[in-house]
Amino acid sequence: MAKKLLRSYWRRSEGATALEFALVCVPLLILTLGIIEFAFALFQWNTAEKATQLGVRRAVVSAPVATGLNTFNGKTNSNEYGDEPMPDFANSPVICNGATSTCSNGFTYSSAAHGRIVARMRSIFPRIAANNVVVEYQPMGLGFVGRCGAVPSVTVRLQNMSYDFMVIDSLLNLVGGTGAASMAMPSFTATMVGEDLNTAGAISPCA
Repeated sequence: MAKKLLRSYWRRSEGATALEFALVCVPLLILTLGIIEFAFALFQWNTAEKATQLGVRRAVVSAPVATGLNTFNGKTNSNEYGDEPMPDFANSPVICNGATSTCSNGFTYSSAAHGRIVARMRSIFPRIAANNVVVEYQPMGLGFVGRCGAVPSVTVRLQNMSYDFMVIDSLLNLVGGTGAASMAMPSFTATMVGEDLNTAGAISPCA
């Protein structure tokens, strides 16, 4: 009797569609969620890159984070007439790091100037903080002694950012997980040649 009942159940096809759907649904759902997360991560990557480009554009037309760099005139006792190329304002790039609020090579860090750059970047990527932004000024030898400051190349670097996952974080919270999935984003850099380096939009007179 039991064997006949089992054979009867084995031959029956009711519910086969539901079972097949259950087998296909799980991998299909995983694939869909993966596509969503990948698209969202790519969006964040593109936004971070664009924010870096906007940051360097703001940096080249704003007062430098390294205070006094825009009034560096390159004059020495042996050269006072402006007929020589501008010397390097440092032996290495001047690096201003928002994480430490310092500039290298003896320059004073301007939180106001750095804040203007960060604010422009945050306008399209609000998760950016001051400690994620580094501004670097590299001597290029452009300009002449006594003529209103050096003309450096300016590099803005966005670093120490992580992707913000939407679906994975929600699933972790759903199953009682703590924290959020974390994957580091690469560093983003953008470089332009310095322009007026003056927030007011006017060339400062040389000392």
